[in-house]
Amino acid sequence: MSAKPRPDRRVGDRAAGRPDERFARAPTPFAKPDKEILVSVVATANLTRSEGKIRFVNPIPGGRPSGIEPESPVLLQVKSETGQALHKYPVLVNIYTDLAPEADREGLVDAVIPVSPAARAIELVTGGKVADAARVGGAPPAVRGVQRVVPDGKEAGILLALDRLDEGHTFSVQFSTDQGRTWHTVAVGLREPRFEIDRRQFPAGQEVQVRVITTNGLSSSVVMSEPFRI
Repeated sequence: MSAKPRPDRRVGDRAAGRPDERFARAPTPFAKPDKEILVSVVATANLTRSEGKIRFVNPIPGGRPSGIEPESPVLLQVKSETGQALHKYPVLVNIYTDLAPEADREGLVDAVIPVSPAARAIELVTGGKVADAARVGGAPPAVRGVQRVVPDGKEAGILLALDRLDEGHTFSVQFSTDQGRTWHTVAVGLREPRFEIDRRQFPAGQEVQVRVITTNGLSSSVVMSEPFRI
């Protein structure tokens, strides 16, 4: 299957940064309960069919809202535990390039929005209907550690097993090859509590450290592996 075309044309006039770049440093573990939390939401939207899918929801440690477009037909709607609407944000849609004339108008939503700590769901609304929803908040992330597992008889791949991953939580994986001075994000929005490292992307004997950032969408926790050699 061919990869999705890169988004270029936009519904609106501004665009947010790539989600990977928002993990340059570890997020603040927990937001203060009386302050709104800046949240990065990445989603896909089909304007023709009024469909869409929320891909990632991650708190970010600083910055300002972005990707908001008052005239957009796509909304991010934030709701409380009881279903009360707390915020509604019309957001930019970056339409994919190289679409055939008869193809649906599909694109990427990449927005940073302020969210109340009372939020328990973020809905993607396209064409006036809820296309998808992501659970957020609730129990804070509490993963206690990351274990390295080497499968028997497997040349390429080291499995990392998280100690615990609660329902609705996702995690991102970063590697460091310079003793934690810099980190490279290799996966975001993961839900299964295991991740496989391809050894072929590192030189033989390379010392690697892994950092896992687990989030419930509003707060995050960080655990790191001990350094190990590939």
